[in-house]
Amino acid sequence: MRLPFIGSLWTPEGTGKYDSGWFNEGRAKMYVSRGLGNSILPIRFNCKPEIAFIKVKY
Repeated sequence: MRLPFIGSLWTPEGTGKYDSGWFNEGRAKMYVSRGLGNSILPIRFNCKPEIAFIKVKY
């Protein structure tokens, strides 16, 4: 569940600030997808399912 201007109300243990989207840590880049299904709570509010296609270039 995501509320406007607040963000995620609950995330699985260990995710920390990485709930969805692009993140940069030093020279590393990481993308966290919202996924297709649910985890413990069977609720998806303001959090559309997604499949990410990422093209990696060298």
